[in-house]
Amino acid sequence: MGHGPSLQKEIKAKADAEKALEAEIKRVRATMKNNEAEALAYINKHTNGVVKSKDTGEPETMFSNNQSYSKFKQEYSLKALDTVIDGVIDTAKDGMKVAATEGDDPDTVLDLVGSIGGLIKSSLALASSSSTTTTKLSVTFSQFSIGDKNFAVYNAVNSGEVKADNAWGNKEITLVAQTSMVVRVMPDPNLTYADMLQDDLNYLEQFHKSYLEEEMDSIKNHTDNKDDLKMIKGMIEDTEKDIKKYREKLYGDSLKPSTLINS
Repeated sequence: MGHGPSLQKEIKAKADAEKALEAEIKRVRATMKNNEAEALAYINKHTNGVVKSKDTGEPETMFSNNQSYSKFKQEYSLKALDTVIDGVIDTAKDGMKVAATEGDDPDTVLDLVGSIGGLIKSSLALASSSSTTTTKLSVTFSQFSIGDKNFAVYNAVNSGEVKADNAWGNKEITLVAQTSMVVRVMPDPNLTYADMLQDDLNYLEQFHKSYLEEEMDSIKNHTDNKDDLKMIKGMIEDTEKDIKKYREKLYGDSLKPSTLINS
């Protein structure tokens, strides 16, 4: 778990309050229904099922990450969080390296995983910069195949309010929770490569709408997060370009631009 820069500084200054704060963060985190068990349940529901190891009976998970980031509500810098997310995406790519070597173009497979990681970054950045106290669970879900193996990428983000009046006066603390998972799934014979790309583009369209809503809220509430919103807009636009590029590079003629509403 990470903390925003200002919160880290105050924790050091009030070491005696750290245990109480961490306990409250843990309590709030448990109420958010954003964990690996929820992720597997979602993946099972939205695919033909998670593939389980014949040896262990456990899901064939290539990557799993479950963490949270706390910050004072008025703290909007994304720099620390941006580094955290990049680390998550790099670790996910490391987890996929063995599977990627089974594809026709290993580098493109890893580039695709990285571009899907942009979905994670965009959703997490929106939650972190929200001017509201809490955000509902936002799930992004992506699928891709390598040879005869199929994978699903799940990401869920939400935020909640941490009560810490005793330690920090009346300052409000926001907890942003995130769960990411890349797992092998059984194939859906009706799911085409074009469908997979379209699903990604649909999520990005939702992010565009959320960005505009947040921009309007910021103006209404006089929230000083203009620079962060500009950064988020760039993340969304870059992710859209990368996902199109790497999916089309990997699947070629199977992706027909005429069938994609956001092309």
